[in-house]
Amino acid sequence: MKNPKKLIAIFITDLLCVLGNIVVVLLLATLCRDIVDPNISIILFAVVFTTIMFWAFHEREK
Repeated sequence: MKNPKKLIAIFITDLLCVLGNIVVVLLLATLCRDIVDPNISIILFAVVFTTIMFWAFHEREK
């Protein structure tokens, strides 16, 4: 079994990563709302950052 302290540290890191992604998505969507519809920009940036986050997570698991 893995070290519980390491798992907690990974969980906290992932949580901070998710919160940071939400902030970045909202900032980018706010900046781009004049160009495209706000709902579309939020969905677009959310999909992009979620994809990047999952890719980084799977790379770390290897």
